[in-house]
Amino acid sequence: MYTIGQLAKRFNISRSTLLYYDSIDVLKPSKRSKSNYRLYSEEKYERLAKIVSYREAGLPLKDINKIINCDNKGTEVLRQHVEKLNRDIRKIRCQQLMIIKLIEDNGLLKRLGFKRKKKWIKMLKDVSISDELADNLHRKLELDYPEEHQSFLEYLGLTKGEIDKIRGYYNK
Repeated sequence: MYTIGQLAKRFNISRSTLLYYDSIDVLKPSKRSKSNYRLYSEEKYERLAKIVSYREAGLPLKDINKIINCDNKGTEVLRQHVEKLNRDIRKIRCQQLMIIKLIEDNGLLKRLGFKRKKKWIKMLKDVSISDELADNLHRKLELDYPEEHQSFLEYLGLTKGEIDKIRGYYNK
């Protein structure tokens, strides 16, 4: 049997989190000691391990309860969560592109001092824009805004040869 303190330490969660899980029936203690301390069995330990894993994956407690208590609904709940994450990712990527476009439109690039290709690459990676997304951004700029794409590449300080090579690649 495990005490609430042992579980909290083992799973690096607060004691109050375990008390909350008890209050909402996500993780009830197996029994109480003579001193009225909550005690958790090995089965409850394993249940908490699942709860912690699902929480780390970003699932809300109500969905975790469904997954753990109803095996037949678990896959559907997880599928729905992945769909939500994909929607959130698409929304964030659109926001990133909008911000870049706003910076360009407002002439903020020069004022911000992003004059070098390496700084831009670092900035894009810092905001988690993958190589694939950067590739899609170049393709979209080249196809829909070729003059702006040319200006952007010039602004980065690329040589005419580098610009021609990049634009040629995306004009295929």
